[in-house]
Amino acid sequence: MILYFSGTGNSRFVARLIADALGDEAVSINEHLINGSERSFSSETPYVVVCPTYCYAIPTAVRDFLLSASFFTGSSNMYFVMTCGAGIGGAPYLNDRLCRRIGMNHMGTEKLVMPDNYLVMYEPSCSDEAQALVDSAPQRLGGIIDSIKANEPIGSRSNAVFGSFSGAAAKIFNAAIGKPEKFAVSDSCTSCGLCEKNCPMGCITLKDGNPTWKSGCIHCLSCICGCPSNAIDYGRSTYGRRRHYLYPDGTLKV
Repeated sequence: MILYFSGTGNSRFVARLIADALGDEAVSINEHLINGSERSFSSETPYVVVCPTYCYAIPTAVRDFLLSASFFTGSSNMYFVMTCGAGIGGAPYLNDRLCRRIGMNHMGTEKLVMPDNYLVMYEPSCSDEAQALVDSAPQRLGGIIDSIKANEPIGSRSNAVFGSFSGAAAKIFNAAIGKPEKFAVSDSCTSCGLCEKNCPMGCITLKDGNPTWKSGCIHCLSCICGCPSNAIDYGRSTYGRRRHYLYPDGTLKV
């Protein structure tokens, strides 16, 4: 079973590539968070968690989801494939600790570089570079998929020092982000409601046709990157920057 969380489409795209190659099902963590549906799972095949990297760790929403989920009969093996713009730091160590807490066997963590969408801090790559990463994803996933098919470990395990550093960095990051008052909406907003519909944390509501934010945001940037009219910004840091959003069919919104 492929469990995936995605804000801007990268991890959803990768999860479905993996599911197709393995002949397995892809289950959206986003939908479980939005709908509040039961978090009980059973799979005869290994679990593969696909998600983005937030400051060298999996998103807090994914961590909390896995901690609250029940994994019944079937496989006790769990892989992690983390999409990122460059690296995943000590995430393998943190994922290993998480698996121990939920009674799963950590089969390894591997990264897959995809278009970097965290425009709050970085200028995203140009459209051609982003498209090249999307187009090459199936080939770059090949070795990871082969290892999962063979029930073999993937990636490498980071040491405790590196893992602890990544855990501390992630805590600082999570404490600093998501301030509701920093979100702004321009006059180009069409009140389509996609931001409210797609927010996995339920942080957005439409008020008089305009989105408003409350606390709980994890900076998945689904609202900013997925807005069809590019009407949303986070302070001045995202203003004028490119924003990529990857649709399920592999089409890249730029």
